[in-house]
Amino acid sequence: MMEAVQLKTVDDLLLSPDERVELIGGDLVRRPMTRFVHARTQGSTRGALHGLTRDGGAEGEGGWWIVTDVSVAYEAHERPSHDLSGWRRERLPGPETTAISAQTGLFSARQPRHAEGQQDLDPGLAESV
Repeated sequence: MMEAVQLKTVDDLLLSPDERVELIGGDLVRRPMTRFVHARTQGSTRGALHGLTRDGGAEGEGGWWIVTDVSVAYEAHERPSHDLSGWRRERLPGPETTAISAQTGLFSARQPRHAEGQQDLDPGLAESV
């Protein structure tokens, strides 16, 4: 008799002593170390989008939250960390202290995860949701 596969959940993710993990398909997946080219591209892209983060005046209306390396909650067994993500301020009124739900109007870009020992992948925006 085959045993049922036990999918990991957010609780397992939060209990992990390793901060460099994300929840993908019910598995805890260790994120690779960020390489210089990737970090530079990520920072440059964030900087290029700075104009979208306008505060809209004293009330902070309008614009986007543009952030790097944030955990996004899709469902019980999916909580990846995106290289670059953004939310319209009217859909996400303020910075969150936990994972942000994808249902709040996310845009994101991620560099595909690659196997140990492979060369760095194209530092461009490889995937968008």
